[in-house]
Amino acid sequence: LAVTLNAAYVLDLDHEQGSIEPGKRADLVLLDSPAEHVAYRLGRNPVAATFVAGEPVYVRPDAEWRITRR
Repeated sequence: LAVTLNAAYVLDLDHEQGSIEPGKRADLVLLDSPAEHVAYRLGRNPVAATFVAGEPVYVRPDAEWRITRR
């Protein structure tokens, strides 16, 4: 189930998901530019990194220096 903060609160799931915080479940895609620019950059991969369950599963080599695990 993927939810935003308000939906997580209504479903009483806000203690485990709905926002990006330590200890919460998350799948994330990080883009190297604002999402609204993606359509204007066709043919170029805007994905800098992908995380599943909080773990990195893809990090673009040229973005690796910007994405570190604490």
